[in-house]
Amino acid sequence: MILQRYLFLTALLISGSAYFVNDWLGAMPEPKSSSVSELEFSAGRAMAILEDLLQEGVPHPVGSEANKRVKERILAWLEKQGIEAEVQKAWGCSTMWNNCAWVENVIAEIPGRQESPYLVLMAHYDSVPAAPGAGDDGAGMAAVLEIGRMLKQEGPFRNPILLVITDAEEFGLLGAEAFFAHHAKKNLIGAVINVEGSGTTGSSQLLRTAMNNKTLIDAYGAGAQYPQGMSLVSEIFKRMPNDTDFSVSIRANIPGIDFAFAGERNHYHTPNDNLQNLDLRTVQHHGENVLPLARSLASIDLENLEDSSLVYGAVYGNWISWPVGFSIFIVLIAGVLLVIASVRLVSQPLRCFLSSLVPLLIIICISLALFANFKLIEWFNNAVVSWPAHDLPFRLVLFSTPAVVGFAIAGGLNKYLSQDEGLLGVWWFWWFLAAVFTFVLPDAANLLILPLIVAAVLLTISAWVGPSLRTALQLATLVMVVPASLGMVLLLEESQGYRLIVTTFFSLGIFLASIGPFVRGTMVKTTIVIGLMVATGGTVATTLMPLYSPWRPQHLNFHFIQDIDSQVAHWSAQTSEPVPDTIMAIMDFSKEVSLYPWSVSTSKKTATAELLEVAGPRFEVVQVNESGEGREVSINMSSMANGDWLMLLLPESSGVMGFGIEGDYFEANIVPWGLAKDNYAVMFSGTQGKVVSLTVHFSGRDNQKAFILGGSSELPESAAHLLDARPPLATQAHQGDLRILFRQVSL
Repeated sequence: MILQRYLFLTALLISGSAYFVNDWLGAMPEPKSSSVSELEFSAGRAMAILEDLLQEGVPHPVGSEANKRVKERILAWLEKQGIEAEVQKAWGCSTMWNNCAWVENVIAEIPGRQESPYLVLMAHYDSVPAAPGAGDDGAGMAAVLEIGRMLKQEGPFRNPILLVITDAEEFGLLGAEAFFAHHAKKNLIGAVINVEGSGTTGSSQLLRTAMNNKTLIDAYGAGAQYPQGMSLVSEIFKRMPNDTDFSVSIRANIPGIDFAFAGERNHYHTPNDNLQNLDLRTVQHHGENVLPLARSLASIDLENLEDSSLVYGAVYGNWISWPVGFSIFIVLIAGVLLVIASVRLVSQPLRCFLSSLVPLLIIICISLALFANFKLIEWFNNAVVSWPAHDLPFRLVLFSTPAVVGFAIAGGLNKYLSQDEGLLGVWWFWWFLAAVFTFVLPDAANLLILPLIVAAVLLTISAWVGPSLRTALQLATLVMVVPASLGMVLLLEESQGYRLIVTTFFSLGIFLASIGPFVRGTMVKTTIVIGLMVATGGTVATTLMPLYSPWRPQHLNFHFIQDIDSQVAHWSAQTSEPVPDTIMAIMDFSKEVSLYPWSVSTSKKTATAELLEVAGPRFEVVQVNESGEGREVSINMSSMANGDWLMLLLPESSGVMGFGIEGDYFEANIVPWGLAKDNYAVMFSGTQGKVVSLTVHFSGRDNQKAFILGGSSELPESAAHLLDARPPLATQAHQGDLRILFRQVSL
C-alpha cells in the first residue's frame, strides 16, 4: 500500500497543512482606512484619535502633567462628538494590595431609550512611567472612543452606554477600583466590555468572561467576523500575575467580557510601546471584536441574561461553544465510542492499556529534553531572555528537539505496537485528560474535548471499513489535533516568552504523542537525523547570535536608593540579565548588599552612590486616639520634591490592622514581594504636590516604628554618566528608573 509506505510523510504533510490553514483562517483583519463608511470600524480613524491624544509620544503615568494633558484631550474630543462627559476625581484604593492613587476617570454617557441598565465600554488612559502606552492601553482607548462615536450616531439603543476611561490602571487597577466603589452609576451596570493590550501587535483575543456568559458569548460568536480566543485562557489567566481593570468588575459581580492582545511583548511597558510600532491590524481587530458585540448588548435586556455558562474557542476561524455542563456528556459519549472501536480493532486489551501510557512517556521525555536544551543555552549565554532579538534559532530548537525525541520514541515502540493499538492508546490518554480537565479545569476542557469527540467518531467508523480507508480516517484525526496542540505553541511562546517556555511543553508533547502511531514506513530515520541537525544548528546559533537589538532591547532600570538616617546611598541595576559591559566599565555593579533595613534579603548588582543633599519625604502625626481596641493614628505625608509616589511601611510585628483614607477603610495585608516584602505597607501613586491624610489602626497602644519612602522617576544629576552609558541595546521598562529616599518615623 502506497499510503502505508508513506504513512509518516503523509502524517507530517497533513499536520503542516492543518497548521498553516488554521493560522491563515485565524489571521487578523487588514486595517481599514478612514475613507470607509462610518458604519464600519476604521483603524485609520481610531489611530488618528490616538495620535492626537498621545501627540508628544511620552509616558503619562497617573498624577503627571502628561497624564493631565491626555485627559483634557479626551474630554475635548468627546465634546467635539457631542458626547457628554464628566471627570470622576477620587481616591482609588486596592484592598488587595494596599495601594492607592488620586485618580481622574473620564466617564462619558451615550443615552439610551431606557435609563438603565448601562453597557460599559472600558479602557484606561494612563501608562507606566517607562512607556508612551500606545499599545497598553492606547489601542484599547482609541477603539472604545471610536466605537462610542459610532454608537452615538447609530443610537439611541435600548440601553444607555457608558464609556469609562480609567486612570491609574498601571498602579493596581485603581481607577476601576474608584469607579466601581464610588461612582453614582456603579449599581446600574448590566454588562462590561473591557479592552486591553500588552505589547504592540497580536490578535485581539477574547481573554476571559465573568458571571453567566452564555448571552455574551452567543452575541460575540454571532457578530465576530474574526473570532479569536479560547476559554482555556481564562484558566491560565487565573494563575498569572497579570491583571486588567476587568478583575475589578468581576469582584463587583458584573457580567462582562475582557479583550486583549499580547504580541511583541518585549515592547510591553517600554519606550518601544509607541505609535510607530503599534500594529494597525491589532487596532482593527479590537474594533471588529467590540463593535458588533456592543451593538448587540446595547439592544438586549441586560437585566435578564441567560443563567448558564459556555466553554468556547476559535478553530479554523470558526467560533465553537457549548454549555459547560455538556462537557461531561461529550466525554462519556467519546468513551463509549472508544470502547466500541477498541473492541473491534484490538484483540488484547492489556496492549491497548499499555499503549495509553506511551503519550505520557513522550510528554515527559520531550519536556526533559527541551528543559535540558534550554538550560544548555542559558549556560552558554549566561542569561535567559524572554524575547531574544533573533527568535528563529530558538524556535528551531523549540520545534526540532521535541520532534527528534518524540519520533525516536514512537518509532522504537511502533515495532511492538500495531497502528490501531498505538492510536487507541493515544486517544484513551486524551480521554483521561479530558475527563480530568472537565472536573478540575472546566474552562480548559474544550481544548481536549473537541479533538477527542471527532477522533472517537473517526476511529469508530474506521473499525468497520477496509485497511486503506481505515488509515485515511485515522490520519484525519490529526486535522483537529493540530489547532489544539501545535497551533498553541507560538501563541504561548509569544505571550509568555522563553522564561516561561515550559508552558509550551504540553502542547508539543500532546501533538507528538498523537502523531506517534504514524511514525512508520519510509523516511523516519532520515527525518530524525535532519531534526537532530536542525536542533544542533539552532542551539549553536542561539549562542552565536546577539540576544538584543533596538527592536528587542535588554530591560535595564537604574535605582538610586538613599537611607536618609544612616546617610548611605547605593545604585542598583535592575535587570534579570548580566549588567552590560558599557555600564560595568564606568561603575562596578558587582556588590551584594542589604539595601533596606527592614529586609533580611540582599540585593546583587549594586554599587556605592554619592549622597544627595535633599530633603526626603515629609511625615507628621496629626492626632492619636486610643480605645479599648487599640490606637488610631492620623498622619499627613507628602513626597519629596518631584516625587511621584509615597509608601508607609510597617513591620509585621507592629500590630497594624488597617488603613483609612477619606472614609474608606481596608485591612492591612502582608506584602508578598518587592521592596516591602514580608511587611505591611500602603503605597500612594501620583502624589506629585499632594498631601496624603491617612489613618493607621493598631491593635495595641505602644508607639510603633515605621519607614516612609518617597519615589521619583527623576534620577539625580550624578546619573548622567550611567544614562549615557546605557547602550542602545538596553532600555528602561515597567516603572523605569527610580530615585528612592527613605527614613524611619514613629507612630
